[in-house]
Amino acid sequence: MTMRDPRDFTPETGMGRNGPRGLVARDYGLWANPALTLVRMVKVQVMAVVLTTLLTVALPTPTAAASNEQPPAAASLQTGVGASAEGRGHRHTHGPDGLELDRGRRPGAGVVAEKVDDTLTGGWSTADPLPVSAVDNPDRFQSLPSVHLVYLYGSEVKKPRTQFLNMFEADARAAQELLQQRYGRSVRFDERVDGRMDITVVKSRYRTSSLGGSKQFDLVSSELKRVFPDSESPRKKYIAWLDAPSKYCGQGELYGDWHRDRENWNDLRTTGVVYRPYDPSNANGGFCRGRTLLHELGHNLGALYSKAPSAFDGAHCNDDKNDVMCYASQVTSGTDTSGTSSGQFDYGNDDYWDAGAVAGSDNGGPELEGGTGEHLKHLNWWTVNLSRFVCRPAGDGPTTAVPCDDSSTVHPTLDEFRYHSGDEAYPPPPSQPMT
Repeated sequence: MTMRDPRDFTPETGMGRNGPRGLVARDYGLWANPALTLVRMVKVQVMAVVLTTLLTVALPTPTAAASNEQPPAAASLQTGVGASAEGRGHRHTHGPDGLELDRGRRPGAGVVAEKVDDTLTGGWSTADPLPVSAVDNPDRFQSLPSVHLVYLYGSEVKKPRTQFLNMFEADARAAQELLQQRYGRSVRFDERVDGRMDITVVKSRYRTSSLGGSKQFDLVSSELKRVFPDSESPRKKYIAWLDAPSKYCGQGELYGDWHRDRENWNDLRTTGVVYRPYDPSNANGGFCRGRTLLHELGHNLGALYSKAPSAFDGAHCNDDKNDVMCYASQVTSGTDTSGTSSGQFDYGNDDYWDAGAVAGSDNGGPELEGGTGEHLKHLNWWTVNLSRFVCRPAGDGPTTAVPCDDSSTVHPTLDEFRYHSGDEAYPPPPSQPMT
């Protein structure tokens, strides 16, 4: 997280100083001035500080010229709207995701855990330990886009706690299973040729005390770039478990690119971190579990668009306590499904997961056969199911096997991208996202 001037941020309000252009930019996602919407090449680090109900939103940082382009309104979608290559997002930074992600599971929480957090806490043991490796092993999925997992520890540590690699693997499998149960899809995690998760054990250049400081996300990000240079890993995203003290559960990057096309920047490299806020001697090693992993990965994959119907702070939803990307404490009364579901990944399919083939009126989607005048109903902004890192099922139905090793499933079909009757070609993003 980069702040150009500490005077431009007031922790109590999350707002900065006024000015003709808001100094470093007055674009706050939901509070954005349309005249100051930034161009596509501006990276977003999404992280929201939550200590129970307190949310603070830090200043965004502009890195490019402004554009007047806005995403098309869902109710008035027309061919060609949003066809410009500009308006591809803005960079804004939130604080890290607090213990809200572990609500009900943290010591002394005083509230009942949501079912989604139990669902996403995979059962594990040390009976069949994951092999310890300090390198990225040969990939089972070869050159296909994948999410690589990392365990990062301090430079002074003599014996890293590699027994928790099995726990990290279990939580990643639980995330895959939730998506497969809900949608018949999965996240393509990086696996070894033997089918086990490929988790690289990295000894940091920094001591644990530094990794546990105020710049821990920046240090993790720099360490991952050192060990996994962009030139050697152009098709990967990274999730790291940081074995250092923290006050938070997790943190993840997000591009504010709403366009539904194959060049969306949310398919570029990103970093997510799972933190260790608890006593390291507890059964989980002190790490946050539950929805934390899939929540940060959801940000990395593009969840959620700041103007989605249930977005309340530009990055999270508030329509279901059992939704991976929602803060339970912010859910509006009467709209959650916590008591009836094992977990939601976009409750209602109206924020960050496009249900796809739903017949509707002429909303600009591809017309259905039969001359009924009905069209496929899609959301009109980027959704996680469009990502190259999400595997396509071989057929329909939630029980269908997900062939993540099939190169023909790397990206959704053209029709799934289209939110109107045409499909514009956008210029490709740069090889390096702007920071």
